[in-house]
Amino acid sequence: MRYDDKYEKTEDRLTEAIDYIDDLTKDRFIASLYVRQISPIDVQIRLAEVRRCLSTVNGESLRLAKLELTYNKDFAVADNQRFTTAERLFNRLRSSMSIIRRELRKSCPIIRRRPINPNIRPSVFERSVLTKGCCARDLFDITTFDDNVQALYYEERALFANVILSLAICYRVIKEERETKANPELCVQRLDEQCERILAELEGVIDNMKEIPECEIQKQIDQMGKNAYAQKNFHERPIEEVREYAIYHAQQIARDNQLSTDMALSFRNLNRAADALVVIAHFDELRPSKRKMMEALKIRLFCNWCDGGEVDNPKQKYYKTLVKYYNGKQEQFPQWHAITTCKGRCDMDKEQKKFNEEIDELLKKYKNTDEKIAS
Repeated sequence: MRYDDKYEKTEDRLTEAIDYIDDLTKDRFIASLYVRQISPIDVQIRLAEVRRCLSTVNGESLRLAKLELTYNKDFAVADNQRFTTAERLFNRLRSSMSIIRRELRKSCPIIRRRPINPNIRPSVFERSVLTKGCCARDLFDITTFDDNVQALYYEERALFANVILSLAICYRVIKEERETKANPELCVQRLDEQCERILAELEGVIDNMKEIPECEIQKQIDQMGKNAYAQKNFHERPIEEVREYAIYHAQQIARDNQLSTDMALSFRNLNRAADALVVIAHFDELRPSKRKMMEALKIRLFCNWCDGGEVDNPKQKYYKTLVKYYNGKQEQFPQWHAITTCKGRCDMDKEQKKFNEEIDELLKKYKNTDEKIAS
């Protein structure tokens, strides 16, 4: 009689598979040796096969662990309209489940009689003595068997443990996805965070991109509201739509504030972005110097001011903004490494406070004039 090793790629089957595979015990393993009456050479063959499969299964569990880190942090994921989450995750451990089904099939009792209904075949998950099948307790412990049998047991336990880990990761991913979908504010947060990551990847090139006149996501948000849209479409829309929305939104903010798109992305405070252009236009008036090389400390203080003016944690994006828009007399800029290593020369808190005051005076002098500064 043949056994059926098919399984549905559903969440219910996922939890059942965890229960089945977790039932491997020493008694069940010993019983599996008697089911097929395997010889010592067969034990060695199976041991070699299990060790070969273990690396495959371990690789899949590691890839799933990596997927778990980011999957529910993204509003849109690859192929998110082609499959259900359970089916997609089962497909990611295809080799693991194939190996497990093969192991279970080897431990199913051989039945010679003709089945009453040949179209109905018992499942290997139900009949394998390694999982749910009937299993008598052996009189002897696993330690009474030879080294190859004991090695096979521990290697098979490791194999099953890796598959259980993979299945557990899949279950956690599905559970977290369901919890995220139940929280509209969290869905909005995931949408905004993914947009920020997309725009960070486009830093420096977004100004050269064609302007997007309209955006499908924005139209739906205008109709439904952002919370309702994000909750309904979490893990439902393609990444391309989210990328288009991110670019459209950034271009709209830049247009409304008469800034370049790069400037609008670099500065969370758009008023500070407009002020930065004024400061850059008159940068030579701040601590003037006749040297060709601009002072690294001055640039560091400027970067801190762009980021709020209090925390000494210069960000390179403000340095790039200065380089891009500076049109003064000094011809050379120090390398970014020189800017990050010039801290120990003075009292940074005191120096930053003084520099911020100098910028305030500069803005009072030039901010409200009719001078037009190119953005």
